[in-house]
Amino acid sequence: MINCHLCRWVSALLFLLLTAQVNANSFRFQSSELYDAQQLLAIAPAQSQSVAQQYLQQRRLANSGDQSPSTLSRDDSDAHLRTPSGSIQAHMIIAKASFIQGKISLAFNHLSSALALSETFRLPFLAIEAEMAFADFNWQIDHDDNKAQKSLEVIENKLYALDKKATLAQETWYHLAMLKAKIAARQGDLSSVEQNFKQAKVLLGSQAANDLTIDYHLSAGRFYLQFKQYNHALTELLFAYWHAVEHNKSILLAQINQQLALLFKQRRVFDKALQHASQAAEFFDHYPDSNALAQTLTMMGDMYFKQGKYNLALVHYFNVLDHSATEKDLNKILRIRLDLAATYLQLYNYPLAEQYLQQADQILSNTAFPVEKIRATRLKAELYLNQKNFAQAIDLSQRALSLITHSSQANSEQKLKIYLLLAQAYQQSNQYQKAFTHLEHYQALLHQQQTKLNEISEDAFRQQKEFAEQTLHLSSQADHLKSAQRQLSKFQLFVYALTTTLMALFVFTWRQRIVIQRQSEQITTLSSELYTHSRSHLRNLRMLNLKLRKSLLKANASFEQWHLGDLVHEPLNDKLKFVMIDLPFLRSMYVKHGYKKGLELEGAFGDFLSKQAQDDSRIYHFSDANLLYIEPSSDGTVAIDTQAMFDKIQAWVSDFAQQYNLNPTIRIGMADYPFLPRAYTAINDQELLDILLLATHIAREVSLRDQQSHWVYLKAIKNAPAASLAKDNIRHACQQAIEQGLIKLQSSYENEHEIKNILKNE
Repeated sequence: MINCHLCRWVSALLFLLLTAQVNANSFRFQSSELYDAQQLLAIAPAQSQSVAQQYLQQRRLANSGDQSPSTLSRDDSDAHLRTPSGSIQAHMIIAKASFIQGKISLAFNHLSSALALSETFRLPFLAIEAEMAFADFNWQIDHDDNKAQKSLEVIENKLYALDKKATLAQETWYHLAMLKAKIAARQGDLSSVEQNFKQAKVLLGSQAANDLTIDYHLSAGRFYLQFKQYNHALTELLFAYWHAVEHNKSILLAQINQQLALLFKQRRVFDKALQHASQAAEFFDHYPDSNALAQTLTMMGDMYFKQGKYNLALVHYFNVLDHSATEKDLNKILRIRLDLAATYLQLYNYPLAEQYLQQADQILSNTAFPVEKIRATRLKAELYLNQKNFAQAIDLSQRALSLITHSSQANSEQKLKIYLLLAQAYQQSNQYQKAFTHLEHYQALLHQQQTKLNEISEDAFRQQKEFAEQTLHLSSQADHLKSAQRQLSKFQLFVYALTTTLMALFVFTWRQRIVIQRQSEQITTLSSELYTHSRSHLRNLRMLNLKLRKSLLKANASFEQWHLGDLVHEPLNDKLKFVMIDLPFLRSMYVKHGYKKGLELEGAFGDFLSKQAQDDSRIYHFSDANLLYIEPSSDGTVAIDTQAMFDKIQAWVSDFAQQYNLNPTIRIGMADYPFLPRAYTAINDQELLDILLLATHIAREVSLRDQQSHWVYLKAIKNAPAASLAKDNIRHACQQAIEQGLIKLQSSYENEHEIKNILKNE
């Protein structure tokens, strides 16, 4: 008789999780439409309501006169019928969706319909679910904790009268514990919340559905976050996160990401917070009317604001301002305008900040939002402070401080900002004693907050250690299980595995021999090509970067030793002449002669220069049309004989150009090393190259004017200080030094006025 009685109630199992927790979903819904509607409750209640209403309208209730177990427990595979339990589920979903949207009367009507159906078809567990929903809705409306607890006591007594061993009873007890935790959380009773969560976890058991398991940890994480128990919240939310990822629960994953973002935001780990918030927003964006999207965008705007990225914050705040969910909530409209005002204050756009504060004042004049009232007053005080109206700033700050004292909802961060604002206002109005007093209050409160954060960090280490140990223990157990399974088949597969291994080793060895041989050939080829230009076969920029820096560092060390007296003789061999050569024909050679001919010409030119250069000099192919020529000082003097150097290089280029009918024009920039006679180590390799490029650029500009070859030589005067070039932009510093006469500019171009114009336009 008892078994028959239970069979008649089997369908009730499909709705046990629809309690005050919107995400709860342990039932196997009899219809995929109802499952989808349940999933959408938390993020798109209007869409969820529409799906459930279509389910009720497009199907007719199965024969109400037939209340046999088969009728009550059948699924909704027939698209024209709906079972009593499926109908109750639909009414409950519509009720919850309506309540979320503020349609209170409609919500209670559908709850009444669900309760009536459950009583008609004698489904006591679904009836209790409906009664819990009634209690939850009434509590959220009147916030009467005592009344809600009495209602739950009545429901608890009804549950005691039912079969406690039934699975349905266990899950219903679970929902009751979660609702109790929700009410206790509002009362601020953390111990009661944790006690109810422990009871719920025991009732949940190890065989709970994935959705319900995820929701439990998500709910626990959310409550711990409410009580600022960050380490417990992190543990619960991480468990929910990976469980949702493993089982591909995208809607729940988006909500978990939202809570993780809030957690990391409160812990001031903004990079991780933005990462999770972006993932949540990306999903919520598929539901543009979702209130969750507006909440996430607001959170991202707040984080960008705290990071000082005010333009990004404005973008997100304006997106929230235009969101449909914001238009329906006066409190959200007020808060977003205060956010915009605060952002414009940071951007020094005081007119717009004042405009949004005036709009906020209009709303506050007709409503009672104490927290927003405090914030608006503080922001107006900050605006007056920036406008140098210190009296108004002090008055409004004192008023905001008074409002905080009489408000139970204000947080310490607002109080901290007001103390700092008062200290600044008194200081700027020359009331230093009062400024010092409020600064002391600010420092004390700041120290108190920092102490809490330090305590949290120490506790976090212990919590994370415990979490890691548990994870490693589970991982070890899984490894032992896999090892045992492998041992069962080890003997049968031993011979086959041994043969396969030997063959694999043979193939591997043979393949490795071929691979090593090929790699050896490739290394030989690369070694010869790595440091030469692919077309001219001259030393390339890679070789220059490798050699030049080391060479200059070695030279710097020698000069420092000589300067300090560690070396008797001046290191003359370390004095170098640097010449940057710009060749127009290299720039136009491929366009003029074609790709194949251009390759031949560039290769021939590289071979030609290699033969012309002396053994102790070096030529590098710096860029497509630029070569770098480095020559050591032969006579021990660092100064370059500019005309001789120019004539030598011009002769090389002319000889080659004459053979192949090319343009022999050259533009040369010259400098010597050490560049500063009194500061040998002041200029590094990159800065020296920048100086050469500047000289070559000037030579090129004057060459373009008269279509002739030209050279430019930059030489620092003997007493030029190192500070003259100690700037981030060496090119700009060099130009300034030329104007100040610290660097002499010599050129084959005699029109100094033209050169000055080039430098000014640079």
